[in-house]
Amino acid sequence: MAFPTKILLATDGSKDADMAARAAIDLANQSGAELHIVYVGQAPPYPAPEHYEVVARQRLDELVEEVKGAGGNVAEAHLRMEPRAGKEDEHIVGLTEELGVDLIVVGSRGLSGIKHALVGSVSESVVRHAHCPVLVMRH
Repeated sequence: MAFPTKILLATDGSKDADMAARAAIDLANQSGAELHIVYVGQAPPYPAPEHYEVVARQRLDELVEEVKGAGGNVAEAHLRMEPRAGKEDEHIVGLTEELGVDLIVVGSRGLSGIKHALVGSVSESVVRHAHCPVLVMRH
């Protein structure tokens, strides 16, 4: 397959994620691929986890509008909630498999030092576990 037919943009709104969004938009527009967006929000099981979901949904809606404003056509936006940090990659890879995505586009925050040695980065874990190619954009 020369071009993807379904692209998943995994975003958190960081500078690297903005670069990833521009790349995903360009690729989707050039290839005619469906563009999906996923945002993994943090929702501790207490207190009031529904508040965190409302905030995450608002952030996802903002990100979708930013993509549309930059010329992207979003097929679908997906919100996943995670009570613990460090599991975002599992949600991204799982959604990729559910949707039958051909390409994942993510930003790299460039974690370094001891934090990187202990937990790694979401983008690195997605690269290791995804069943399809992953494009990692670095600011």
